[in-house]
Amino acid sequence: MFKINNDEIKLIVCDVDGTLITDNQDLQDEVKEILQKATKNNIYVSIASGRMPKGFAKFSEILDIKNHAKYVIGANGAIVDNLIEPSKQYKHLIPKDDAIKVFQLLDAQNFDYSAIFYNDPYFYAKGHDLFLRKIEEDAYIDGQIDVRAFDYSKINDTYKIIARAKDQETYDIVGKALKDIWGVHVEVITNRAYDIVAGGVNKGTGVIHLIHNLNKEFNADIKLENVLYFGDGHNDISALKLLKYGVAMGNAYDEVKKHAFEVTTSNNDYGIRRFIDKYWK
Repeated sequence: MFKINNDEIKLIVCDVDGTLITDNQDLQDEVKEILQKATKNNIYVSIASGRMPKGFAKFSEILDIKNHAKYVIGANGAIVDNLIEPSKQYKHLIPKDDAIKVFQLLDAQNFDYSAIFYNDPYFYAKGHDLFLRKIEEDAYIDGQIDVRAFDYSKINDTYKIIARAKDQETYDIVGKALKDIWGVHVEVITNRAYDIVAGGVNKGTGVIHLIHNLNKEFNADIKLENVLYFGDGHNDISALKLLKYGVAMGNAYDEVKKHAFEVTTSNNDYGIRRFIDKYWK
């Protein structure tokens, strides 16, 4: 049995970029093996990412989440995806009217941005340089089938918007203005980029939905103190604050580390494996 301070760990949730995988986008064997060991010991293992679930499907498959925890968290909590029965996906989207307000605001400040809409297989990109990067062979398009130039006529309820400013001034202007749009929540990616999802959505709410689903379907009896969470970014803070055992990676932002139960080594230095080995004797 895996315990921390006499609390049994029944669920492990990992962010992807900067946490589960290295800077070279690799899942190290040592990390994979310890998470597979957890699964074999009846500990649920899942993922919580800013990416869409199809955008990290490779890692869900490696960890065989489909046949164990069954659910993953995508789009910073906007999606809790059922990997076996997609029709049972939980989703909380930006309403179309609020999405239009966001796009108008971004256009007024000359932002580059991308968007993924409900029931639409395409990755939409706005901005000449961004579009050219995304149409390159093997460009990352978050699991969507192809890239299209952004078109207002295609706007629908929206899973996520990623917006990048060309300078600090416009970044700050848009950040303040977004707070006045009721239907959206903003996560900081960098000092020039925002990840925009529906209001009330974050990874913390995603974890709550995940726990609810596991308890309902598997009678898992998971409480907040039974969850071990690993993350490195600003979008992980909501989960770190929610959970008793939220662990920040060594490469995490200082602001993220402030909210962690403990700081482990970096994503390139087997951070997840080193923390679990420390407590799982």
